Amino acid sequence: MKNIENRGLVFNGQPTPVPYFTFAVTGICNYKCSYCCIGAENHGFRGEEIPLNEMLEIAQIFYQKGVKIFRITGGEPTIWKPLEELIQGIHAIASDTHVNLNSNASLPKKLIPILERNSERFTLRVSVDRMTPALDTPKTWTPRLSETLKEARKYVPVRLNMVVMRSNMNELPQLIDVCNENDFDLKLLDLYYNRDFFGEDGKTMVDINEFWWKQFVPILDTLTDVMENKGFSFINQYDHGSFGIPLPIFTNGNIYISVKDSTRGTHFHKDCIGCSEYRCQEGLYSPMLSSTGTLHVGECRYKPYMTEMRGLPHESKEKAIDRMLTLFKETELSQSKLSEILEVYLSESAVQKGLAPESVSPFRRSYKSAHV
Repeated sequence: MKNIENRGLVFNGQPTPVPYFTFAVTGICNYKCSYCCIGAENHGFRGEEIPLNEMLEIAQIFYQKGVKIFRITGGEPTIWKPLEELIQGIHAIASDTHVNLNSNASLPKKLIPILERNSERFTLRVSVDRMTPALDTPKTWTPRLSETLKEARKYVPVRLNMVVMRSNMNELPQLIDVCNENDFDLKLLDLYYNRDFFGEDGKTMVDINEFWWKQFVPILDTLTDVMENKGFSFINQYDHGSFGIPLPIFTNGNIYISVKDSTRGTHFHKDCIGCSEYRCQEGLYSPMLSSTGTLHVGECRYKPYMTEMRGLPHESKEKAIDRMLTLFKETELSQSKLSEILEVYLSESAVQKGLAPESVSPFRRSYKSAHV
């Protein structure tokens, strides 16, 4: 089996409290993508930033509770001035911490020196949604981006992320070739159904139903043949049984492709039933700290799951983190609302309106590893 652990995933078949802890360090981004909104993963949190020393205090507590992987996202993290200090602080906690940085890699003069100086236990993750220029996203493969990522690969593992939509799915074979040629791994993500998370230009919100109906693709059912035709085969599933959407892993022996296909279900806690968005597409997948210091579940805005951490005594921070981790220890895998939405998506009326493919079953394939 391909050594996934050295590529930024921990895959040992052993239960862990959570896959990773996420810092959303800023809501500022220099890109405006069609499926994103102002603030990206930090959307909805505005105000004074939590101090760096408190961020590292929180990271230390999570590590003591068993969390070793720390993801940094935004907005665009390279715009945030203390980025390298946060990375170095996480690395200083212990010799087995690992940092995953989500970036659009558009600022190489800032990014590359950080990678060069902090290359151990580090993975760079960059979104590329188009191989050719398009109006709906600036995240396209360009000679400049190619040069930046080839330079980045000299220092750290690189993984590309692609949000798969009907408008770009035909470019997947070309993206796979780029990844294979440059030793980049790849993650395919389906389109997130969230009324707060769509905007055409960062200012004008689009109708979520129209956008999602026209663009959503059930990845495993639609694109598995594309991966197989490129020489990739299913090897196992990244799923410790207590968080997020199970991720089938494919490899050709050189790189891996992980697939986030939410038609396969996700994890919920019994207390999620009180949320207006219950049975959402993402479920519980990662604790996250906003730039303002709110501890919450990634993409979740359910207030009982939130704690304002900034300025809390250390003991109170510990208690809040214990409560958060308890959620992930008590989850169950089940279908989200997406399974019901897809029934309509695949209905004859949707086909007639040109909003759905004519013959795609969302549950035709099943990829489950033996230990799950």
